[in-house]
Amino acid sequence: LRAGRGGTVAVATLPADAHPAVVERLGILTVPSTAVLDADGQVRFLNHGFADVARLAAQLDSVAA
Repeated sequence: LRAGRGGTVAVATLPADAHPAVVERLGILTVPSTAVLDADGQVRFLNHGFADVARLAAQLDSVAA
């Protein structure tokens, strides 16, 4: 995903047990979970469970539009 977007996407992995405040703030119920944030840091999509590349790409396209 990152490579196909010309470096405009940042990807970070945060272990839930090491970041309980983030887990609580986002209301994460399962792991894995994936959050898609906009350029202002606002959560636009929160995927509970596995999110495949097609789903994440569509979400990123929506945020970029």
